[in-house]
Amino acid sequence: FGLPGETRSDQHATLELMRELADRGARIHAHCFMPLPGTPLSGEKPSPVSPDLEAEIARLTSAGAAYGQWEAQRRIAKDLRELFGGGEPYS
Repeated sequence: FGLPGETRSDQHATLELMRELADRGARIHAHCFMPLPGTPLSGEKPSPVSPDLEAEIARLTSAGAAYGQWEAQRRIAKDLRELFGGGEPYS
């Protein structure tokens, strides 16, 4: 989540896929985008994760259907957006 240019609609489409996969027994390894040095997207600003998506990922995580360090990555991405000069349009 949070790829540069990602829209709320994109996030909801991803969420629908996550739900479908979880309903089939899959476990989702969730990540939030962080620009890594030396990669093609290293200078790009992360997109914010909408609060409703964040809540649903947390629900999937608590149900055992999702896992990963997405919460810590989301906080880091938020700090990076502030450094890049962007606000939180979903807050």
